[in-house]
Amino acid sequence: MTSTIEQQFLCHVALNLFEQGACNMESWRKGLPWWQQTNPVHRCNP
Repeated sequence: MTSTIEQQFLCHVALNLFEQGACNMESWRKGLPWWQQTNPVHRCNP
């Protein structure tokens, strides 16, 4: 498990209230600041 996968997991499960349904976790994606991930537009996966 990479730090990016862990960050996406925490975002999907614990922080993002706007997301419904399945979530995607991509190991190739770079890490992002929390303010950029936890918003209704990007929903953890910009």
